[in-house]
Amino acid sequence: MKIYKVLEAHQGDKAYLPNDPNTGTRIADPNEVLHLVKLGLLEELGDAPDEATAGDSNADAVDLLADVAALTRDLELARTVIIERDAQIERLHAERDTGSATLQEALAQGDELRSQIGVLTTERDEARAEITRLSAHHAEPDYERDDLGKLDIRKASTTRDQLLVIAAYEKAEVAEDEPSKADLIKAIEAKRKAA
Repeated sequence: MKIYKVLEAHQGDKAYLPNDPNTGTRIADPNEVLHLVKLGLLEELGDAPDEATAGDSNADAVDLLADVAALTRDLELARTVIIERDAQIERLHAERDTGSATLQEALAQGDELRSQIGVLTTERDEARAEITRLSAHHAEPDYERDDLGKLDIRKASTTRDQLLVIAAYEKAEVAEDEPSKADLIKAIEAKRKAA
């Protein structure tokens, strides 16, 4: 005789129902219930206890065997879930590590860009200062700003534009409309001697 767990409700010598405390297990001759096992209505749990020692302990043994079978299935299911969770954790760790490396690369690129911006800002400020210096150098001469009153007018580096500003400011009399450098120098020196 074997003990079987009832997986699906069916009618035999009585009505059997899954998980029922009285009819959830069945003791039967394997030859008599072979067709029910093949149909998936019963699951063999093991040998049934001897009928001589049977009685209430028989039902207890059947319940214990059913409980052991159920716990075994639950244990296998739990192992499967744990394996799946471990795989998920490994994938998440890999994604975190990949994301961390990407973040480190982005931070390094950000630092490099900030450094380049600093260099470009310094170069821009230097270029602006040079433009200001060159603009002042090439701007129209101004008598007071450029301190042209102290300029050696006979010096070769003195420009015609500077001499025109000096002559106009000091009100030197220039005879021609387009005087040469030499004419401007003579007019300025004559005005300064007269003063």
